[in-house]
Amino acid sequence: MKPIFFLFTLFVLIVSCNERKTTSATVYADVPYTQDYSIKYDVQDSAAVLHQVYADRNGVVKLLSSKGLLQPYAGEMLYPGTLVTDGTYRPMAAKKLAGIGTYQNQFVFVDRIG
Repeated sequence: MKPIFFLFTLFVLIVSCNERKTTSATVYADVPYTQDYSIKYDVQDSAAVLHQVYADRNGVVKLLSSKGLLQPYAGEMLYPGTLVTDGTYRPMAAKKLAGIGTYQNQFVFVDRIG
């Protein structure tokens, strides 16, 4: 019994000491990318009707509604923001806007007077 055990252990040692040829597994190269996501903005006045939305070359977003000119405020990826009245140019608050658009990536406003 001892010679069989001795031969078996010798065989295992010889086989385990041989150089193994390992196959290289394919490695996935992770490539970064940008992913689109949306941010929800609630209207403060539920009676307001949204008409038009435009963005300029700087990424500033303006919305034309029945209550005047609005802009997004305090929205993040998982936290909804609100649409508040635009106060960046105060003389625009008194005007009754009929339309909004962009020309050469700049905002153009049309009022009801002419």
